[in-house]
Amino acid sequence: MGKEGFSVREVVEQAVRTEKLGYDFYSSMAERFKDRVELKDLFETLAKKERIHEERFERLEESLGDEEPEGWEDVSEYMRAFVESGLFLGSDKDTEHSGCG
Repeated sequence: MGKEGFSVREVVEQAVRTEKLGYDFYSSMAERFKDRVELKDLFETLAKKERIHEERFERLEESLGDEEPEGWEDVSEYMRAFVESGLFLGSDKDTEHSGCG
C-alpha cells in the first residue's frame, strides 16, 4: 500500500473547493431557471447550503494542527481511491460536457 494518501488538510481543502463548485453550479442553475420560480428557489436554497458548508470547512481548516488523527491512514487511502474513481469531482473526460446546453 503506497503512501500517496491525503492529509487531513488536503481533504478539507478539497471539500472547500467542492463546495465552491457546488455553489457556482447551483447559482448558475438558479439563473438558468429564473422563469420557473420553484426551480429557481430550489437552486438558490441549494447554493446557500453549499456556501454554509464551505464556510464550515474553512473554519475547520483554520483549526487544524499539524498532526494527523489516529487512524487517518485508513481514511486517507479511502479518499485516494474515491478521488481516483472520478466520483469526487468527475473524471476529466466528463468535465468537458458538464455544462448543460
